[in-house]
Amino acid sequence: MKDTTGVKCGLSPAATVDGSIPTEIERFTQAMYCAYSTDESQQGPWIRRFVEKGVTLSDQTCGLFFDTLERRRVDAAYAQTNMNIGGTAVTAVLSAAGHNARSAFNVATALAFGNAWFENYKGNFVLTPQLGKLHEKLKTELRKPIGDRIKERAASGDYASFDLAKVDLQEYDELCSHKAIVLLLERSVEAAQIRTFATGPSSADVEQAEVLEAELFALANPGVSGAFAKGEVEELYVVAMTASKERRLLVAAAIAKLDPKTAPYLKNLKLDADAPEARGVAFLTSIGKLRLLNDSDKVRRVRLEVDLQVEADQKAAAAGGGQPTTPAGPSAVSAQSQASPTVDEQARARRLAAIRNSSPQKEQSVRFGYEVVKPASAR
Repeated sequence: MKDTTGVKCGLSPAATVDGSIPTEIERFTQAMYCAYSTDESQQGPWIRRFVEKGVTLSDQTCGLFFDTLERRRVDAAYAQTNMNIGGTAVTAVLSAAGHNARSAFNVATALAFGNAWFENYKGNFVLTPQLGKLHEKLKTELRKPIGDRIKERAASGDYASFDLAKVDLQEYDELCSHKAIVLLLERSVEAAQIRTFATGPSSADVEQAEVLEAELFALANPGVSGAFAKGEVEELYVVAMTASKERRLLVAAAIAKLDPKTAPYLKNLKLDADAPEARGVAFLTSIGKLRLLNDSDKVRRVRLEVDLQVEADQKAAAAGGGQPTTPAGPSAVSAQSQASPTVDEQARARRLAAIRNSSPQKEQSVRFGYEVVKPASAR
């Protein structure tokens, strides 16, 4: 963009000789020349324009760079698949034609060599199927904050010279390069922590469940601050997930007997009524999915305890309804049951003790699940 006197360094919008809109490269090169060549009175605005155009152009070329990598990945995967299809077809033809095993072995060797070549190519050029996610992470979490900071410095006049601005712009552009991608992946692996025996929910799901549990506590305890005690959420979950209304009422009564502290929660959430609080059930359903409560050892033990308690309550109700009483007091059978536990009660006590004392670690083999999590300092 020149005129008879040379490069146009007026701060008015630039235009090409034929009047068309200049490209990003033309605008960047004009800003770079004018930021370098103008005197100090005009250099500040041109340095700002140079930085802004440079960041914009770098973002565009970064996108093109990842587009090129993705095209390489697709072409390599397409060629590798076709090679394997062709090799399989040749092997089948040789076998059908009755050729010796040596020919089939040669084809298999060639396929192994070709696949090793393709994997080496994709590995060295970082042609992962996750290129899109990697580009988005690089763009939003690394380059954008730095680019915004560079533009802020240029706008406030913090760059005393063109060279200082150029150095920052060059380093910003190098954040989108092959070596930067490799370094980013290496540092991500180094920073990550591997947590073993993690067949349970992820840390992100646990954090979300904790938020929902706080909302549930506020609903179950209006006007009271605090949190549920250990095991109380699991007990409420067992009640809320009971299918039929009749069974749910029996389960709620059993939970209130086994853990009297849950009685107010059951009442406020209306889990012991015909129509429970819809929000409470929704919270418990979501918490159960996030924490995988349906498969947890704690929920299994609570359900077994509840089944025993419901069975005992039903037997007690049946016995109380069928026993004759006298004005002088309870019947002989009732007095005998109060004096010494029956065989059924003794068996129930033994089963309940076995459930409560059971250790989930003794009932299963070694867990091979694991989870990659961020260190606490990086959260």
